[in-house]
Amino acid sequence: FAIGAPYEQAAAERDVAVLREVVEVNFTTPARWVMAIANRLEARGSGSLVVVGSVSGDRGRRRNHAYGAAKAGLATLVEGVAHRFALRFPGGGPRAVVVKPGPSGKRDAAAKSRGFLLSSPLTVARAVRRAADRGGPVRYAPWWWRPVMAMVRLMPWMIVRRLDI
Repeated sequence: FAIGAPYEQAAAERDVAVLREVVEVNFTTPARWVMAIANRLEARGSGSLVVVGSVSGDRGRRRNHAYGAAKAGLATLVEGVAHRFALRFPGGGPRAVVVKPGPSGKRDAAAKSRGFLLSSPLTVARAVRRAADRGGPVRYAPWWWRPVMAMVRLMPWMIVRRLDI
């Protein structure tokens, strides 16, 4: 499933009610669904739980750290469910996967200026289908976001703090 919404980082910094809404919409509500569905899949012994997350959760950045923190929490939860399934059903059983698309450009003005980095809805849909069929626990959409985000995560803090990535 896909649930969530981006927010203005500045509004989340100024107003704790906006921050609470960011966390509620992008982590708390999806987390409730993740656990409810995971419990049903575990009882059934089969099925796929595919959650659409975001590359924003891979590293805290000035531009969207409230949204990114919520998405990071959701990705960690789904990875934990995948681990739970793997231990309970070695070699089979249900699977849990988080698909992390890059920006789509729908709301992110900065993303529109980097058009070549945008994730199309069709690319994300294909990644979700592959995740449901093959498992994960983490997939990027498109695939090349994996090495891009690996470099971003490995970048030293002294460099990250000077860049507006």
